[in-house]
Amino acid sequence: MTSSTKVGGFDNATLISRLLFFLILFGLVGFYLILSFKGLTSEKGIEQAQIGREIARGNNATTKVIRGAAVWQAQQAEKDIDLSAFHDTYHSPLHPYIIAAVLKAVGGDDFEKFQMNEDNKTVYALDRVISAVAVILFLIAVGINYLLISRIFDVRIAGVTAILMILSDLMWKFTQTGLPQMLMLLLFSCALFFIYRTLEASIENRADIGSLVIAAVFLSLLALSHWLTIWILLGFVIYAAFFFRPKGISGFMILGVLLIFSSYFLVKNMEWTGNPGGTAFLSLYGGLSQSESVIMRTSDPAEQTYTIVYNLNSFLINTTTSMLRQVNELYNNLGAILVAPLFFFALLHPFKRESIAKFRWIILLMWIMGTLGMAIFGLSDSNLAPNQLHILFSPIMTAYGLAFVSILWARIELPSRRRTNAIWPLRYSHSNKCWTFNLEHSKGNAQCTRNEG
Repeated sequence: MTSSTKVGGFDNATLISRLLFFLILFGLVGFYLILSFKGLTSEKGIEQAQIGREIARGNNATTKVIRGAAVWQAQQAEKDIDLSAFHDTYHSPLHPYIIAAVLKAVGGDDFEKFQMNEDNKTVYALDRVISAVAVILFLIAVGINYLLISRIFDVRIAGVTAILMILSDLMWKFTQTGLPQMLMLLLFSCALFFIYRTLEASIENRADIGSLVIAAVFLSLLALSHWLTIWILLGFVIYAAFFFRPKGISGFMILGVLLIFSSYFLVKNMEWTGNPGGTAFLSLYGGLSQSESVIMRTSDPAEQTYTIVYNLNSFLINTTTSMLRQVNELYNNLGAILVAPLFFFALLHPFKRESIAKFRWIILLMWIMGTLGMAIFGLSDSNLAPNQLHILFSPIMTAYGLAFVSILWARIELPSRRRTNAIWPLRYSHSNKCWTFNLEHSKGNAQCTRNEG
């Protein structure tokens, strides 16, 4: 290859495509973080930001949002109630503490420093800082998914997945909410990376305790970012207990790691509310009977116990209806990425590589458990709902969808080389490449097959 077609180890086409990628990336960052940002858009995101500011100021995890159910809970436990410094046990703790650390670093603990006194200020500066943190977490998650999907499939599918993530409007909008979804996406992606390594070791009939424990650590941090993700963790526990070495013990190991990471907050919840689940536990009533906001405003949630215990029929109907609605809205909840729902068609394909074939069942089991948890505890109609967990599965489902489409495309009988050259778009199609990566190879190393197209 001549110097005219190669620059610094990269050919011109590769260099131009990467420059375009980063140009689009920085353009989207500027658009969502500066041009279109009007402040945090989620009520619960705003509250988590407020809790983070209180932590940064040395006031512990206290909140200015006083829920009637939380006051009732403290009264039932005969705890002292101070409405000016009311301990929050409704939100999961990790995200507010990360916000607190960032705000402390930029001087956000100084109340007088960030005041909106000037008439031309329409956006609170610290809100933009919080959104910037979410953007950074999102971009890191894109990189982690690129590494994961490159390990599972190849760099081409990984690259396209990364591009589709970057172009997903829903993911960018989550960075503006103040919700922990981008932190959760990063932690879940890291967990999947080590779950896949554990699976590879299991296929080779060896136990990779280190990768299993690291995966459990990331899943535990995920649970501390949003308590509802415990359902996803339980899906992995079920699979690990039956299929990972040492069998049975693996599941208990994961639960043990979760208990270690959450024990401090469980003790604090018990201290402040008399319930290890804190006020967050009461949101269960909202999923089973009325809306969560109604339950949190009531002065006696115990009145709803009759509805839950004696109206099992209503519970089953509500849960089933919620799950069907989630399936109906799955495309939008997965970030409106066209190929992401094709993951479920990829379940029907007999991948020859064992790790690829088995990993999809782990993903499916965790997704089913997460969907069940969202159905029981309640999920609003908005794609930006605080309990929306489908977005976490979007990258890996997109990768499997792309792999499925790639395999089908490779089996299409295209015109001869002479006719293909005449139809220029087909020259760059998957099956017309001189060398095509075999997604169904049975060995761990990459194999290529000559395609005479």
